[in-house]
Amino acid sequence: YALAFGNGLLFGGGLASAKALHAASGVEERSFGLRGTVNGTTKDLRGAAIELADGLGHLLLFASDRPFDAKVVNDTIDSIYSSTHHRTESELAVENAASAEVLGARAEIATADTADLYLKAGVTGCELRFDHPYIGTKSAPFIGSQLGLAGADALAMSGEWTAIAEAAHSVNDTSAQTALLLSTIFNPEKNVAFSLNYRHIPYRFESPFGEISGTAASSLSNLDGYYIGVELSPIPDRLRVNAYSQFETELVPLGDLFGKQKYDYLASASYRATNALDLKATVRDQENASTVSDNGTVTLQGQTLNMQIEAAYHPGSDATLRTRFDHIHYSLVTKEDGWQASEEVRIKIPSIRSDLTVTTTRFQTPSTNSAITSYETGSPGTAALNSLDGLGWRIAARGTFHAWRAFALSAYIAGTVYDLPRTIGSGATAYNGTSTFNATVQIDVKL
Repeated sequence: YALAFGNGLLFGGGLASAKALHAASGVEERSFGLRGTVNGTTKDLRGAAIELADGLGHLLLFASDRPFDAKVVNDTIDSIYSSTHHRTESELAVENAASAEVLGARAEIATADTADLYLKAGVTGCELRFDHPYIGTKSAPFIGSQLGLAGADALAMSGEWTAIAEAAHSVNDTSAQTALLLSTIFNPEKNVAFSLNYRHIPYRFESPFGEISGTAASSLSNLDGYYIGVELSPIPDRLRVNAYSQFETELVPLGDLFGKQKYDYLASASYRATNALDLKATVRDQENASTVSDNGTVTLQGQTLNMQIEAAYHPGSDATLRTRFDHIHYSLVTKEDGWQASEEVRIKIPSIRSDLTVTTTRFQTPSTNSAITSYETGSPGTAALNSLDGLGWRIAARGTFHAWRAFALSAYIAGTVYDLPRTIGSGATAYNGTSTFNATVQIDVKL
């Protein structure tokens, strides 16, 4: 099972909205409380949980004892792996090499759902024990075998706004740190929304189960961050504008002489020109900089600028044509420019209960620094993010046959062909070639 409370500092697992489509709700962690899961990642718990409720109060008790993939050297956990793939010899070597016990509780009180102002508050505490000492990582240097977590969170919600606050304390064998997270969404009108998020996650704060707005809390360690999002619909049902700004400052320099700053800006506009034509344009600018040291030295600033233009034409209810062009500009020591142009055709064939999607993409980038990420839908219920770099073609096709209401058969075929031979992949799985290919056949049965 998985747990999600507050805004995700201690336990997370909810899904945040895509910032490009819903900038205002991009700060929101969708908390589900206690829910079952079959994901099998290191964020999930395996054991028993019981929830007791009496009126407006709730008490949750949970326990877990589960193995996980890890590299153990000299009776010490060197690395923890979240993947559950066990295909290669190196993956099999770390399978279930370590284990962790978790014991905790949560008490919560809330007003009735029908209240004009909904209030909810709770306190959570748990203890984690590894079966081997863990040396941690550079960004999360937890050293030891025990980790204690405690937190308090509160939620207030009215018809026009939502506010969430959470504070968490992390104690391990070597340090104790406190983190803070504040979020609010203000929706005064149907077509206007604003959001604000602040996080303070200090160095050595460790939270192995936390997830903030869809990002693992451990990967945000050592950063103070601000997020501001805006959603506007100047012409209802026709024009929608989304924009956000995100600023981050490193609290304690790691691996460098200087503190670092990160900036992320996005502006997106969607326009329904006619009932059959949708237009969209997005610009995103990401920058990484280092502050000046006492002797006046400063490291280089890196920048990645993405631009995307898209047009979707719907000639009828059974067909869609989608054209998209992406451009990326990367600048650090050198400057690189890459592009991608794609055409997608979706056709429904009601007479034989089938639908077909074909996507053709031409791409060109100098290296992986300027690689363009392509989103592809695979068989129903799955999708893939493909990083395309070099010069070549990408072709993907998906077909689904709905034999009966409760039965569907789908096939997904995709491949990339490069203009020149290149090294594909890395490590033990790398090979020299000019093409890649993958296929999936799936059967869906509804009971």
